[in-house]
Order: sequence, then structure tokens, then C-alpha cells
Amino acid sequence: MSWAVRIGYGAGDFGLVLTFQLAGLFLLFFMTEALGLSPMTAGLIILAGLLFDGVSDIGMGVLADRFRGRLGGYRPWLLMGGPLLAGSTALMFFAPPLQGVALAAAALGAQVLFRAAFTVVAIPFGALSSAMTEDSRERSLLVGIRLTFASFAALTVALGVPPAVAAFGAGEPRLGFQAAAAAVGLTAMVFILIAYASTREVKPGQTPAALGYLVVDLPGMAVRNGPFLQVAVCAFLYASAQGLILAGAPYFFSFVRGEPETLGLCLGVMIGGVAVFVPVWTVIARRIGKRASWIIGAGWSAAALAGLAIAWDAPLPFFLAGIMAASFGFAAINLIGFSMLPDTVEYAEWRYGVRVEAALFAALTLVQKAGVGFAAAGSGFLLSLAGHSSDSPMAGPGAAMFGAALFLAPAMLLAASIVAIWRYPLSTRLHARLVRALAWRRVRRQR
Repeated sequence: MSWAVRIGYGAGDFGLVLTFQLAGLFLLFFMTEALGLSPMTAGLIILAGLLFDGVSDIGMGVLADRFRGRLGGYRPWLLMGGPLLAGSTALMFFAPPLQGVALAAAALGAQVLFRAAFTVVAIPFGALSSAMTEDSRERSLLVGIRLTFASFAALTVALGVPPAVAAFGAGEPRLGFQAAAAAVGLTAMVFILIAYASTREVKPGQTPAALGYLVVDLPGMAVRNGPFLQVAVCAFLYASAQGLILAGAPYFFSFVRGEPETLGLCLGVMIGGVAVFVPVWTVIARRIGKRASWIIGAGWSAAALAGLAIAWDAPLPFFLAGIMAASFGFAAINLIGFSMLPDTVEYAEWRYGVRVEAALFAALTLVQKAGVGFAAAGSGFLLSLAGHSSDSPMAGPGAAMFGAALFLAPAMLLAASIVAIWRYPLSTRLHARLVRALAWRRVRRQR
């Protein structure tokens, strides 16, 4: 692939992550502080929306695997879904003049619409990488570029949304969030369309029978795909860890440290660190392999987060140093998690004779979103334990408990991911052998 194609593909993830990061970082805060919903109610709404999203991902994955058009199987969905994602992003942060159950129902409806629109774009976009190339090293490079764009998107949201809310809202957070969300949605649509225009699909030869799997076959195929199961467990644990930190960060800096103005700075250091270190890990992973990179990265971040759990009230320079240390490991996890999945596609094709790209990606996305939803509900639970509400912010022992738990729980989840990935079998050499074997099969089939 040319660099224009690689960068164009990465631009699509910039658009997707803008919307996903906006929801992950500010939606719980918007629901509790702007809409006035309780932390538990807001957390459960987000969890319900993400579970719907994950289930719909499976259907979208099956549909995308079967869809074959003149423009490809996956690219057309980017063209169709981009405008829908832009509109639903703005609607998600709209504050209707409702109260009680009606307000909660409206918030849930907006959640479902946004998650459906995100699915229409994200599932085909994720599967597109395995349709562009079969080379494992090329995929690692492609994912590294993609995650660099994703890191800059997350950084844009972290640094840009708080001042945008203040500027657009003029003291009214509801109006500020709605304007900022509309701007994020429009920007995301532009970058998704850039990805559509820049990429091309180079599909391996497939017979209709190879695409004719049934939806009921997917659970069994996933369960018997050992490498995929290991990747899925690690994805759930990391998504939960990251989700806890992101959902709890606005509360932590506003009510625990009492420094709301440092939220953007600290998130910028963490996300910017990931953006800086992803290229470093791209080189490292090509030398030591994906499994070793995950173990080292997860262990590094777990140790850094454990230190922050002890010293959550440390002076800001020391706290920022701890965040930067954690971001070094996060960069490895982000890179390796995405680059492992396409390799499991070839493993499944080699073992079962069926190439399942979008559906396997959808299954992994379901697991990740379940982790994010678990984190949102967990954050709501921790806020309730700390005694926090929009009328009575947490303080004293409750705030101290929340500050320690916000970092200790993710550290434990990352440590568990090391155990899950320890015996991952698909080395670069073994994957290359699988690709050669599949190429030989296709040649024989054509003869």
C-alpha cells in the first residue's frame, strides 16, 4: 500500500474516535451534571446503550461480510453512515425539556440512535484493514498509523471540548455541550469520508460457500478460535480499565483533587503520550512480537496506575509523571490489541475454511463495548458509594476512596490481561505460515 492509502485509512479512525471519545469522556458527566440524572441511572443508561450497540454489531458484521458491491464490501458503509453519525452525535448531547422517567427514556433513545450509527461505520471500517492486506507486518504498520490518528482525536476531544463548552455555552453547560457535540459530529463525518475516498479493498478469492456461514454458527466458531478468545478477554479487561479512568476523570479532577482546570492538561498528557509512544511500540512489536509487547505494556501501565492509586493527591508535576508513565504501556496495548484481531481471521479461515472478517470484528467490538459499559456502570456505582450527586458533591473519605479506586481497579484489570494473553500462540512466523497455506488452498480451488 502507498502512504496515501495508509494515512487515508488512519484518517477514518480520527473521525470515529472523535465521537466515541466524546461519549466516553463526557457523556456520564453531561447526564449527571447537566441533565441532573443520578450517577447510577446515567451509568445504567450508558451500559444499556453499549449492550445494544454490541448486539447490533454482530448483525452489522454478518451483513457487511455478505455485502459485495461495485465499491467493495466495506467501504460503502462509510459513505452511508458518516452523515448519520454526525447527526446522532449532536442529538446525544441535546437536553430536552423533560424530567424524571421521560428524561431518562429520551437519553436512552438518543444513546441507541448514536450507537446504531456508530456501528454502521465502525464495524465495516474495522474489517476493512483485513480486506486491504494479508501481511501481518503491514497490518501492524497500518494499525500503528490508525492509532496515531486515534490518539490525536482523543487528544483533540480532551483539550478542545472543555473550552468549547465554556465558550459556546456562556455559562450554560447544556448549550455548550450541544454546540461542541455538533462540531465534533461534523468533523468526524469529514474524516470518515476521507477514509472512504482513500482506500481500496483487495479481497482474497472467496467462493459463495465460504461466505455462507450462519449467524448461529458464530458463537461456536468464536469459542473454538482460541487466539480470538484470548484477544477478546484482553480487550474486555483493557476496555474496562480505560473506561473507568475516562468516565471518572471529570469527577476526579473537579471534586477529588479540586482542580477542574487541570482535566484537559492531564488527559492531554495521557493521550498525547499514547500518540507519541505508538510509533515506538510499532518498531518494538516488529522485533519482539505482539504477545511480548502486550505483556510488557500491560505490566508497565499496571505498575504506574498502582502508584497513582497510592499517590492520587500528589503534587501536579509528580501526578503528571505517573500519567505519562502509564501512557507508555497504554500505547502498546492499543497497538497490539487491534493488530492481533486480523491475524485471528486467517486462523479461523485456516481451521474452518470460512473467512469471517466483519463478524469477528463485531464480536470483539461487542466485548469491548461491554467492557466500556461495565466501566460506566462501575463508575456510577463508585460515585454512589462516594455519596456524589449533582446537588451534593462527594467530599472527605468518600472522595479519597473514589480517588484511590479510580486507579487501583484499572491496575488490577490490566494485570489480569497479562494472565489471559500469556499463552497466545500466533507469532509472526506462525501467522506467515498460515497465510502461505491459505494462498495454496486458493490456488488449488481455482484450478
